Amino acid sequence: MFHFRTSLRAEILKGKNSFAFWLAAVGTTCVLVVLWMLQLFGHAVVPTSESPWRAWIDAFYAGTDFILLPLFVIIIASLVAYQEHAGAMWKHLYALGVSRWDLYVSKLVYIALLFAAAHLYFIMGMLVAGLLTGLVRPESGLLHAWPDFGQVFALGFKTVVSMLGLLAIQYWISIRFRSFVVALGAGVIGFVAATLLAKSSALVLYFPYAYPLLYTRVYRGEFSALQWGPVSTVELLSLLYFAVFTVLGYWDVRRLDVR
Repeated sequence: MFHFRTSLRAEILKGKNSFAFWLAAVGTTCVLVVLWMLQLFGHAVVPTSESPWRAWIDAFYAGTDFILLPLFVIIIASLVAYQEHAGAMWKHLYALGVSRWDLYVSKLVYIALLFAAAHLYFIMGMLVAGLLTGLVRPESGLLHAWPDFGQVFALGFKTVVSMLGLLAIQYWISIRFRSFVVALGAGVIGFVAATLLAKSSALVLYFPYAYPLLYTRVYRGEFSALQWGPVSTVELLSLLYFAVFTVLGYWDVRRLDVR
């Protein structure tokens, strides 16, 4: 556990000036600004909305759930792994005396934390943008009541959980193959397949690349999924995929020759 904490701390420190970190920060900011402008000038939140904040949150998540979120995770996972491949750092890392399991999992946890932090930033920006819109357009009703913060952050938590299965798979592929193009291409293929399955196939429930769409459909009541208390089948399957592919990915990459 000590070596894991040390490895994770090193990943966080190393990641502060990485391209993946700045892509997460700048990319999330750009998405927030674009979505805010679309809502502000597109009049998406109308005065007749029974719940202006619900409409506001739905509009923001509809702009990210199926395209931006999975592509974001695919790119971030590929970038974090590629920086080690490009710098031929694996020999150096393995020579530090830290187990390969600790190294493998610490990078995976770092990517998950980076995504969680970026999504928390997205939620905070979404709420601030809503308040500013309420000031600019009082008729929107966004200043007449506060949003349900518990529901908002529960949605954010479910977002992160629903992405974990996809993340573990994409991370394994990114570590397994040295080429950034191969890792990114595999992720895009998974994304396209999810798009096709989501239109008609019942198998979409078992395809983790489609979970960013399914969890928001469950939230809006558009997709029927079994509930286990506060958790739906989508989140449970995502956690299962995360556990399975973390172990499977480690078992695979530990056998690779270090170059």
